Amino acid sequence: MEPILFYSTKGTYGAFSNFSAHPFVLNNKRWPTTEHYFQAQKFAGTAHEEAIRMITSPMVAARMGRSRQRPLRNDSYWADGGDGSGKNCLGILLMELRDQLRTS
Repeated sequence: MEPILFYSTKGTYGAFSNFSAHPFVLNNKRWPTTEHYFQAQKFAGTAHEEAIRMITSPMVAARMGRSRQRPLRNDSYWADGGDGSGKNCLGILLMELRDQLRTS
């Protein structure tokens, strides 16, 4: 089975991109995209988390989350760690969700 890549919001699988404009509410907070949430969780419990949530662009949220001027939590749990050595739990969850949607 070929891997499904969704690094762009365009195309067949664009809706699965973290940058896709599908807002959601979690813990009474509205998040513009999953990218906002993903990047903000690197700074959970700090003012940086809220600053990232309030930014309008997922690209800017990504830049803020990648900035090394903020105290960073390691993201090798949710992502691939940048070199493929991470657990990629976000990708695994998305694959499970896709399978559930297909069978329902």
